[in-house]
Amino acid sequence: MVAAALFAGYFLFGLHRTEGWYDPDNFGRVPLALSAAFLWALAATLFVESRGGDAGPLRHGLPLAGFLIIALLAAANRALELHPGFLLTALALGVGVAAYLRRGASQRAFWRFNHDLWVGYVVAAIAAALFGGGLSAIVETLRYLFQIDITYTVHEKIWAVSCGLVGPLTWLSVVPERLDEEIVEGPQTEFVSRMVSLLGKFLLVPLLLVYAVILHAYAIKIGLEWSLPKGRLGWMVLSFGTLVAATALLIFPTRASSGELTAWFWRFWPYVLIVPLALLFLAIGRRIGDYGITQERYIVVLAGLWLTLVALVHGFGIGGRDLRMIPGSLALFLAAAALGPWGVNAWPNRNQAANFHSILARHDLVRDGRAAPAADIVAKLSMAEQVRLSSIVDYLNANRGLDRLRPLLSGTGVDPFASQSTDAPMHARVAYDWQLGQRIKDRLGVAKGSLAAERFVNFYANMPGGHVLDGGRMLIGPVVLKSSVSREANPSVQIVTVDGRRLAIATERLKITIEDPGSSRRAVFDLAALVTGRGPFASAGTTRNDPVLLKSSDGTMTATLIIQAAGLTRAGSEGVALNHATVWVYVEP
Repeated sequence: MVAAALFAGYFLFGLHRTEGWYDPDNFGRVPLALSAAFLWALAATLFVESRGGDAGPLRHGLPLAGFLIIALLAAANRALELHPGFLLTALALGVGVAAYLRRGASQRAFWRFNHDLWVGYVVAAIAAALFGGGLSAIVETLRYLFQIDITYTVHEKIWAVSCGLVGPLTWLSVVPERLDEEIVEGPQTEFVSRMVSLLGKFLLVPLLLVYAVILHAYAIKIGLEWSLPKGRLGWMVLSFGTLVAATALLIFPTRASSGELTAWFWRFWPYVLIVPLALLFLAIGRRIGDYGITQERYIVVLAGLWLTLVALVHGFGIGGRDLRMIPGSLALFLAAAALGPWGVNAWPNRNQAANFHSILARHDLVRDGRAAPAADIVAKLSMAEQVRLSSIVDYLNANRGLDRLRPLLSGTGVDPFASQSTDAPMHARVAYDWQLGQRIKDRLGVAKGSLAAERFVNFYANMPGGHVLDGGRMLIGPVVLKSSVSREANPSVQIVTVDGRRLAIATERLKITIEDPGSSRRAVFDLAALVTGRGPFASAGTTRNDPVLLKSSDGTMTATLIIQAAGLTRAGSEGVALNHATVWVYVEP
């Protein structure tokens, strides 16, 4: 519960904004650690309780050791190339297995515990969604009906409590207390168990068997044609195999009482996977051979190895078809792949960087360990190879792996890494890798003309930002303002945070007001003069190439409004009203 409370408090008190919201190295680090700590504590508690009186020092030592390891992983997540999704999924699977990691554990008790555990998880998720959604709806209703000025950070706090406390507390309250309570095999009478058995009998088992026939027929087809399977077959087989394993778990209590088809499925499901898995490895092997390892292909191979292990163990009846082995082995695979040089982040990046080097080396374009000049690269490489280099840069850029190209490209005449700044402000870190990727493409000569798509650029600054200038001056923007011409419209308000200060920007008809709630300073911009006489917005359809500068007309804050674009609507007898605008704001101390 401590981890859940800290998770809620982290967002409730706005601590997430102090560690660098835009910094990829920081973002999500604390929530990841607290979520992992919660799952580990639950799994460790269940493991200790299952040992009864023999628990001893494990009761406190095991959770504490896990907390320390998780803290180290979170602190060094960049260096270890940690994959948060893999780690959290492995820990979640471990919660269901932890209490049964002992010799002679009952499979019927294991099934009953996990059934109740994950049904409770679904109920907890629904409870959290209802709590958060309900309170958010109440807040918005109060804002609309009574025009109460409630900031949107209230929603952050609501959902922090909902996801950090309501959901976890609800889940913990329904975790089964008895670990030895067994499911009764045969027809199910309890409502949820009965629904699960009907789902398996009438839906999953028949559909999976039909799909198995299709995959085996396709295997015969490519065998007769002596061709390789299609590249995307891997994900089809992966989905099929995962559903087969999950269905085997679901039908366990009713495997002998749900008819001949279900009984046949339970008897032969491991063997149904053999041919599809062979197709999977043929298909993914071809893609890796042509284009190298990516995260997606790594996941397909990892899942294929897991399904192969499951099929072999259950097919040969090793351990009496132990159900614990299915989620337990998956948790181990995911935990092993979550970090390190063999992990889902590091291995694909290393492989793509090696492919990058081999393309250049094949054409003698690596000299003294450095890439040749751009002119030589463009002259010797085919367009397809240039596109391949460009796509590798894009892949490494998306997966934070551009630094692996440093040995090839640094220290040369045009060094894309030379302008790397370690002192860049936190809000600029988002653009850093993109800029580095472009410089690398320029260095190689493949930045333009390699891909038709690279001729088109779409850029969106869809949220306002701010820069603190010398002397305490601030430049804020671009701020996209929206208003309404309806008579019942309330002022539209945006909250902008600059260097820890919050500014409220309100729009109402032809007035824009900027207010600093902390100091009560405000600036008012009246656009009325812009729509009268020869003003820039006086005539319908008027366009203007130069920005419009407008000084504040009232208030205690000295500011200038720089209008880049605006749309106004004539509202009958009420005159002209601002509909939307894109502006920059220059605030003086």
